[in-house]
Amino acid sequence: MFDLIIQSGILGWPMALIALGNIFLTVKYSIKLFGSEKQTKVDLNKIIILGVLALSLGIFSHVLGLYQGLQVYSYLSADQVAGGYAASLVALMLGMGIFVISAILWFLLRSKLNCELMKASK
Repeated sequence: MFDLIIQSGILGWPMALIALGNIFLTVKYSIKLFGSEKQTKVDLNKIIILGVLALSLGIFSHVLGLYQGLQVYSYLSADQVAGGYAASLVALMLGMGIFVISAILWFLLRSKLNCELMKASK
């Protein structure tokens, strides 16, 4: 796991912190929604917003890696360029992974919240 974060470049650690924040928020909101008190006042949008932020950081890190690679393109062989491009994709995949997991968790919690709101309105 740490290798993936390190390979993601300078923005790998912020993306890891975003993933941890999403885990914390998911657990917190799950306890509120599935717990015995069943609160319906939770801000689930924080989960999806953090996912979009991770995706944005992944895209920015990928573009930054491409920009830096193109600056020294004339000094590198084709194998080195291909390896650098593959390395820049790691950050993009990490950001996309965090976003997809965030979206799934947001959808599940949102569905539960909608069920609770429908029960409360009856």
